[in-house]
Amino acid sequence: MKKFTSLIITSAGFLASALPALALTVAPPEGFGIRGSTAPTTILSSALNIAFIVAAVVVLFFMVLGAFRWITSGGDKDAIANARKTIVNALIGLAILALSVVIVVVVGRILNIDITKNFSIKNLQGEDTPL
Repeated sequence: MKKFTSLIITSAGFLASALPALALTVAPPEGFGIRGSTAPTTILSSALNIAFIVAAVVVLFFMVLGAFRWITSGGDKDAIANARKTIVNALIGLAILALSVVIVVVVGRILNIDITKNFSIKNLQGEDTPL
């Protein structure tokens, strides 16, 4: 019972000391986050940017994983076949990713909706390429 009482008192002390810290309000920086006046196309294009970046990182990860499996296969035919499958599947994913970018742009232009308002793809020099 003595341990339980000391646990309660200690917990209450920690909770009481946290109250002043919880009273602080911090405003987000200007131009950050979603406001009531944010256009739906801006939200959609930002979500598409994030989705395409995540998908490209996943494709790159699987390409590296397949190459690592191939290098460490040690001449085993089954391991090389599995590594080759991983690389081929990553390349298929890359093709699907590129095709989905084209589909998003074409559908946006057909419907006359500027889905790609803030959407951009960087070239090798780090400059935005227009879609």
